[in-house]
Amino acid sequence: MAGRRRHPLVLAVPAGPALAEGCFGAVLIVWTRPLMQSLAREPVDRQVVIVARILGVRYVLQGFVTARRPTPRVLEVGAAVDALHAATMIAGAAAHVGPRRLTMASAIAAGAFAAVGVAESRRR
Repeated sequence: MAGRRRHPLVLAVPAGPALAEGCFGAVLIVWTRPLMQSLAREPVDRQVVIVARILGVRYVLQGFVTARRPTPRVLEVGAAVDALHAATMIAGAAAHVGPRRLTMASAIAAGAFAAVGVAESRRR
């Protein structure tokens, strides 16, 4: 209908990559310990669980912001955040900070989200 306002919580379309990032974050928040132990193939300590949940919250917030306002600039900033995350995880794995399998899995996920963010920003 002409002149009808969108509800402020209605997400922009298409929100596929943003939705994927938000859902990934939700999985990190809800199933933290089982997921971390499965990836690490060993028990994980409380600190690993806390860090994973913080990263999950970041992914959820970033996915929401990106879905709400999928401009090239927002996508580029999100990709930069993801690239920085990937770089710090690679450095952490090299320095033997935390379980290496987890830091590398986190680097791969963040790198993938960064690549998708860059590709999406160029499409718009």
